[in-house]
Amino acid sequence: MKLREDCTTRPTSMTEADEIIAAATREHAAGQIETEPLLSVCIITYNQSRFIRQAVESVLAQETDFPYEIIIGDDQSNDGTTEIVQELQQSHPDKIRVLTATENLGQYTGNGRLNMIRTLRASRGKYVALLEGDDYWTSPQKLQQQVDALEAHTDWAICFHSTHCFWDDASNPGFDFPLEFDRDISTIEDLIEGNFMQTCSVVYRNGLFGKFPDWFLEAGLGDWPLHILNAQHGDIGYLPKSMSAYRVHPGGVWTSKSQQDCEAIISQLYLLLHRNLPRPLSDLAGKRLLKEFRVQIVALHDACKKYDQAIGTLEEHIVKLNAQHERSSSYRLGRKLLLPLRMLRNLFRTHMPAQVQ
Repeated sequence: MKLREDCTTRPTSMTEADEIIAAATREHAAGQIETEPLLSVCIITYNQSRFIRQAVESVLAQETDFPYEIIIGDDQSNDGTTEIVQELQQSHPDKIRVLTATENLGQYTGNGRLNMIRTLRASRGKYVALLEGDDYWTSPQKLQQQVDALEAHTDWAICFHSTHCFWDDASNPGFDFPLEFDRDISTIEDLIEGNFMQTCSVVYRNGLFGKFPDWFLEAGLGDWPLHILNAQHGDIGYLPKSMSAYRVHPGGVWTSKSQQDCEAIISQLYLLLHRNLPRPLSDLAGKRLLKEFRVQIVALHDACKKYDQAIGTLEEHIVKLNAQHERSSSYRLGRKLLLPLRMLRNLFRTHMPAQVQ
């Protein structure tokens, strides 16, 4: 989402972000809301009227021996999502709190970070479960099993499980993520190597770190850096069961992006981690950043090779035209095209790193 036209600056610090959040946020909660939940379910949503009811109802279907609350952060949706979540809140006043906004918070950062931050900070439970408004849970025992695991393993900061990923239009077969995962316990070092947790599978201990750092506002991703902030304070436990569903659809925050955009966002995150994490974690992030750059350089080199081949093919056609119709307009046009194309090819060859040539 683009910044609004009259917004001259985006927040560069959490102090500025806090002021924006406080001014825009309105909470809707009944007097009979659970006052001492053991766990808070945080649902982030914007314009997900097709999916939000299924997401919330999958939370309400949870079978637990502990109290929990549901906090829905709605970022001024305009497609009926707001009305749906308010209806659900009125139907379940003891469990659901809704955070609405007087203006769209996404316009300030373009990445939905403010809505995420305010929803997470509103959680009062010892544990926090994450769910986005277009995903849902598939097992009514999910929360109970994850809380039991965290209670039994006090050295875990995070507990996650497998997630079934599926295409909403059934255009592709689904699969379980992470693929071929064989670690019962993971560390922050593993997590810096790559994110292996779907957001809808995560439950973590609340309050492990203080305020969100300023750099969190810049990150193009929200879940992965959140997990890294938490994983600095404990291990990551894995339950090898599929208990949630991740929906792939054109309106998805991540799946709607191009491969180039995804690669740029990941590289930017590694740069932020390299600059802001303590050593030796910052060194590990720096090494991963160099790997990402190398992958992108190799991809550019492959594209240049195809470009080079295309120029060679064009040159062959020009030679044939010259032999057959030396004065034809096609021949003259071809010669004009070849000069800038050759110059661009030589530029690529000159500046392409030797190790990928």
